[in-house]
Amino acid sequence: MILRRTLVPAPTVADLVDLLSDLGNSPADVARRLNALGVRGVPTDVNQCAIAVYLNAVVGADRHVHSLSVWNDRVRITFGRILTQSCDVPLSSCLQQFIDRFDARGYPDLVRTVDRNESAAR
Repeated sequence: MILRRTLVPAPTVADLVDLLSDLGNSPADVARRLNALGVRGVPTDVNQCAIAVYLNAVVGADRHVHSLSVWNDRVRITFGRILTQSCDVPLSSCLQQFIDRFDARGYPDLVRTVDRNESAAR
């Protein structure tokens, strides 16, 4: 029997799509869900925005996940430590609208204050 090792373990793209769709069907639903979960993020920061914080809490503990970042239109997840492989998951228009409003500080209850030394770049 030959054991084959894959470079893209769980979570899969389908897992991420399911997690993201569970957040809600409108930007306001997403904000309510994240607030109920106690998620706080940093606007305009691809690694610390509210959705990135949520996803890191849910899938970031997977030993195969190296990094996770959320852009305006996609989530990029990188697997592996030595040999890495990235995968982009497109975001729904609902999540894109949420991110636009979050970045504009439209959901103040979800904003975490940051150190002046922390950099933010989306």
